[in-house]
Amino acid sequence: MKIFLIGPVYPYRGGIAHQTTQLKITLDRLGHAATVISYHRQFPKFLYKGVSDKDPSNHPEKVEADFILDPLFPSTWKATIKLIVEATPDIVIMQWWTTFWAIPYRFIADALNKRGITTTYLIHNVLPHEKKIWDLWLAKTALMHGKSFITQSPDESKRLIEIIPRAKIYESKLPVYRMFSKGGLEREQSRNLLRLPGDEIVLLSFGIVRAYKGVKNVINALGMLKKRGYAPHYLIVGEFWEDEKSYHALAAAQGVSEQVHIINRYVPDDEVKIYFSAADALIAVYVAGTQSAVVTVGLDFKLLILTTPKISAGIDPVYADQVVQIPPGDVHAIAEALTTLYQQPKKLKSKINEAPPDWERFIGMIEKIVIEAHTDPTITGDARNS
Repeated sequence: MKIFLIGPVYPYRGGIAHQTTQLKITLDRLGHAATVISYHRQFPKFLYKGVSDKDPSNHPEKVEADFILDPLFPSTWKATIKLIVEATPDIVIMQWWTTFWAIPYRFIADALNKRGITTTYLIHNVLPHEKKIWDLWLAKTALMHGKSFITQSPDESKRLIEIIPRAKIYESKLPVYRMFSKGGLEREQSRNLLRLPGDEIVLLSFGIVRAYKGVKNVINALGMLKKRGYAPHYLIVGEFWEDEKSYHALAAAQGVSEQVHIINRYVPDDEVKIYFSAADALIAVYVAGTQSAVVTVGLDFKLLILTTPKISAGIDPVYADQVVQIPPGDVHAIAEALTTLYQQPKKLKSKINEAPPDWERFIGMIEKIVIEAHTDPTITGDARNS
């Protein structure tokens, strides 16, 4: 198959860039011809909350890409369309996670539809986690031009149907990100590097720190654990898009400042293994969100995962023994789950099943979309007419 992927790759950072990269690598390995169109500019600097949207890794995983698209310059949208149309691909897959790209994506998808090219949105979040009043309109105006959609959790499928009632949806679990565990560290070595005790439970929250991630709920739960005589160490690793001081203040108020370790920065690929190798459990008790690339990294490092039902719904059932479900926003449930780790330490020795060939299955689903797009008349047009 001849496939175009539209989305971020290195030098852009984050889980979606990593997914685009892994899709390209897997497609090429399986004998497909995959072309990546990425961004000349991903966001205007004044709109990006973080320090930079560029990846500082010394040894990133790179793939060849055409860095064409700029959200503010329609000439780059037209150049993208021209490149795709001339290549006559079997399918174009567009990464969707932010409504900021709604207008360019609508323009591109509409133009490709008119030329009979199969256009599929790969959905991470139908709507932003911290949505504004205009996000619903922006999402609909872009997504209504998709011929089909790949979702990665049941809840995102439901959310998409609410916006595009006749959407042709292919649902898949989020594949596990395996690139970070290569050349992993022993737990003792990683804990020495981080100056953590070798005999205490270490918890990890990883990724951009935002209100919906529920990190403050974990700190409150640590306060409850301390009263029970338990003192796990808690690593909060990631760039803060919140006021960091409020997290320190909460830890002090709960009397757990010595247990809470904040690393406020984006962690390069080369260092990810240090934090995951040091941890016993990954805490991803998000109060919003429906899948998490960070969780898949934790699965690959064989960590126990404490997360919410909506996140766990996007995890392959083969990993069920690694997952503990926590109701979103429930501090007491977090405290109870962590107490169980002390009272039943064997919970940290989860049964680890053989990893499934999830990237290959994901590609198999893309192959199915292409076949059905050429045989099913209900997806020959865009979602408005399907």
